[in-house]
Amino acid sequence: MAAKCYIIRCLGCGRPFEVTGRKVTCSSRCRDKVKRNPEGNRLLGELAKQRLGMSLFRALQGAAILFLRPDFAELIDGGELTFDEIQALMIQSNGKATAKGFASS
Repeated sequence: MAAKCYIIRCLGCGRPFEVTGRKVTCSSRCRDKVKRNPEGNRLLGELAKQRLGMSLFRALQGAAILFLRPDFAELIDGGELTFDEIQALMIQSNGKATAKGFASS
């Protein structure tokens, strides 16, 4: 069984990227940048949990969806679809699960 692929925004640079697992950075350079500020990253995680009611990973996934497909904002705000359902729609409409392939035409 293949690992599930997600599209999230990098915690280090903000660029959308594909990830399997629960990484939050797109490169070793960004990972080093994030490691240099552990307190700030802990606070971001707490803020996501308290204000948004979700994990930091889910918040980064939502940020990527809104960045790549702002037309899905109403579906997210209205609670009509989950992030996973929206990602599946994007894959279905584009035929591939890549950050580049998710951009709206």
